[in-house]
Amino acid sequence: MINIKNLHCQYGDLKVLHGIGTTIKKGEKVAVIGPSGAGKSTFIKALNYLVPPTQGILEIEDLKVDFETITPKEIQKLRRKSAMVFQQHELFLNKTVFDNILIPMTVVQNIPKDKAVEEANEILEKVDLIDKKDKYPLMLSGGEQQRVGIGRAIAVHAPLLLMDEPTSSLDPELVGELLSLIQLMIEEEQKTLIIVSHALNLVKEIVDRIIFLYEGNILAEGTPEYIFNGSRDPTLKKFLYSLSLAN
Repeated sequence: MINIKNLHCQYGDLKVLHGIGTTIKKGEKVAVIGPSGAGKSTFIKALNYLVPPTQGILEIEDLKVDFETITPKEIQKLRRKSAMVFQQHELFLNKTVFDNILIPMTVVQNIPKDKAVEEANEILEKVDLIDKKDKYPLMLSGGEQQRVGIGRAIAVHAPLLLMDEPTSSLDPELVGELLSLIQLMIEEEQKTLIIVSHALNLVKEIVDRIIFLYEGNILAEGTPEYIFNGSRDPTLKKFLYSLSLAN
């Protein structure tokens, strides 16, 4: 279970998150939506300290941290609890596809190399890139690079998978394919998922719950059915209407 209490984040004098909190069950799949500038990316990056929160309590499984007193050792433990898939892939460009999958296992988890090699090949089979294992990221398409990113995140074996707009740089016809892969991989690994995405029509098919973030606050949360059809929050309704016009 993940328990978030009174989470605050700011950049200099700019306050981005204003004491938000929620509880996410083990294995739950949650989407975070909202307009640009709502604090969505800051929220998920704060959960593994890529953006240091100024205040708040976070519990992930057996780990509990207070961001006002967090220590370097606690930061290291926290980051081992999650894996991140970024919008711009963030792959090691000077490493092959195979090494991008292998390194998290040998360096982060200290898995023996022979076992890590076997598992890396299995992951590449799952993401349909075994024939590209010796290529470098810049030799791949955007969709293939993102599949490497997903494979790398799976290789970490962290209980929480964080995704920041993983489909935003892809052609529309690839978005559904990638989301299906995400769903398959997290179910096989029994991971908890928090995903930020604007591809709402597709994301709502794979998540259990949606959080609507607006100006650094959670204005609504619930099942996809509730968010799209049940909530009467006027700000949420306006946001969903603006997306329907954009599509």
